[in-house]
Amino acid sequence: MVGEPASLPFSNYKLLQHPAVQAADIIHLHWVAGVLDYPSFFKNITKPIVWTNHDMNSVKGLFHYNGDEIRNKEITAKLDKEINAIKDEASKNMETKMVIVSPSNWLLKELERSTRFHNNNAFKIHNPLDTDLFTIRKTGDLRVSLNIPISHTVFLFVSQSIYNYRKGFDLLADALNKLNSENITLLIIGYSDNFQISNYNCINLGSVYDEKKLSNYYSLADAFIIPSREDNLPNVMLESLCCGTPVISFDLGGMGEVIVNNVNGLK
Repeated sequence: MVGEPASLPFSNYKLLQHPAVQAADIIHLHWVAGVLDYPSFFKNITKPIVWTNHDMNSVKGLFHYNGDEIRNKEITAKLDKEINAIKDEASKNMETKMVIVSPSNWLLKELERSTRFHNNNAFKIHNPLDTDLFTIRKTGDLRVSLNIPISHTVFLFVSQSIYNYRKGFDLLADALNKLNSENITLLIIGYSDNFQISNYNCINLGSVYDEKKLSNYYSLADAFIIPSREDNLPNVMLESLCCGTPVISFDLGGMGEVIVNNVNGLK
């Protein structure tokens, strides 16, 4: 299993010299790893900033989630402490105004626990979705093309890779092995190395970049399963719900805020 990537707060990109940054009245940051150089950017930026956080990296050192930090603590503690100090110093040198945004209450509370940006206002704003694109679709022909028997219950799992430990695919595979039913088809979207589970019809769809195709797969499934050990507010969960497919997850993170038992899923 692999964890979430670690990130350094350095970059060779000269963001402040970019024409779009120079022309902007407000700078809106999202995922900045590898693009934003903390020491130079926060020291010299004079324009107001809105920073939408999709994980905890802005208030951590190397890592993006608690789990990865804890699992790697023995080998990275010294470096992680140094990176935290660099980020703390960069935030102290910032003179412009900044507003922190989180898509979930869970992540918002995690961000507010940090002293790094405690002087900045913070708000929850959900991620937007195109509900004309992610909508309920007829998928009978797709089911036939994938050779899925009518009697089968279809589960869907989506992740960049099934080997991302945080996304919990190993927990799903273990649960299905214990269930031991031959009337289940598991659709896997993302890197899976042609993974198979005995007694199950596993269909590895690989990476899907066409959002309309992705919407079809959501609509085809009877349930979308997110067994994440830690997660913010996954877009895949919201996309599935827009397509009329209930979501099964643990009661944690942003999933616990959105999923209502026996209404739009189970947690």
